[in-house]
Amino acid sequence: MIKFHNSQLYYPDVEGIAMYVENHNLDKIMMDFNHDAVVFKDILTKLYHIVSHALAHMTEERQREESERFFVYLIKNPRTDVGDYLKPLLKYFHMIGYLRFKKNVYNTNKQSVTRYKVVFKNTDGEVIVTKHYSSLAQLSDDTGKKMTSLHYQLFKCKPSNSKHTGHTQSN
Repeated sequence: MIKFHNSQLYYPDVEGIAMYVENHNLDKIMMDFNHDAVVFKDILTKLYHIVSHALAHMTEERQREESERFFVYLIKNPRTDVGDYLKPLLKYFHMIGYLRFKKNVYNTNKQSVTRYKVVFKNTDGEVIVTKHYSSLAQLSDDTGKKMTSLHYQLFKCKPSNSKHTGHTQSN
């Protein structure tokens, strides 16, 4: 089995972590013919421990910034091959009080029609990412809001000539 590994990976901007990622080729697009799942899981587990240790020694402000960066990474289709790193890291962010609304690392789209465009803003009101969704369930998974409350907060626009059939506004 051949696996392709994307090069995008979230980690704090810390020299030691960057060296670990580079040393284990986690920052490169790779084609893996002999995927050794046990060794790869060990590498990801160690990366999680290094990153969580670095986060623990950051100021509260820096932790907040890193939680925002991690959220943006998760929203922008995270790598599927590094779940053994991302899942415990999301739990770590929950433990230190961030991203509690985000329940899952992966949010797969099961429909082909895009219905909602959501603009995510940080607490300062700055736009951090825009994402298109096909269903309220998919949007609920990323925001942690119940579908019934989302229904009343979303504003669908008339279909346009573009491939997107609706837009939402988020606060």
